[in-house]
Amino acid sequence: MSGVPNRRLSIDLTERSQNYSAVLYNITNGLPTSEANAIAETSDSFIWIGSYAGLIRYDGKTFERMDSTTGVGSVTSLYVDSEDSTGTIYAATTCGIAMISPDGVLSIMQDDAVAGLNMRSIRAEYDGII
Repeated sequence: MSGVPNRRLSIDLTERSQNYSAVLYNITNGLPTSEANAIAETSDSFIWIGSYAGLIRYDGKTFERMDSTTGVGSVTSLYVDSEDSTGTIYAATTCGIAMISPDGVLSIMQDDAVAGLNMRSIRAEYDGII
């Protein structure tokens, strides 16, 4: 999901001395959908949730959903470039790839090989995003 190699995180939410709290978000308290296919955090501290209902951005207080009307629907996987400080995120969707940056949404359909494909994952290669 991110440009950082996989690493194990171990947080015991039952340990009171660590001052963590657990909150379950769903459609009853703000999350526009109760399913998530992918979750990522960008360098600007937004949490992004990819779902079949679209791409959801969480700022710590509110959820904002982008869907097929904005060019981002049915998100299956997310990728954040760890070298990118602008908060750009790439979303693999059931209709191709979308790049979401502070400037807006750009569908990446550079050739007919990507257009209309049901993308299931996205990752970085030495010469770019695939």
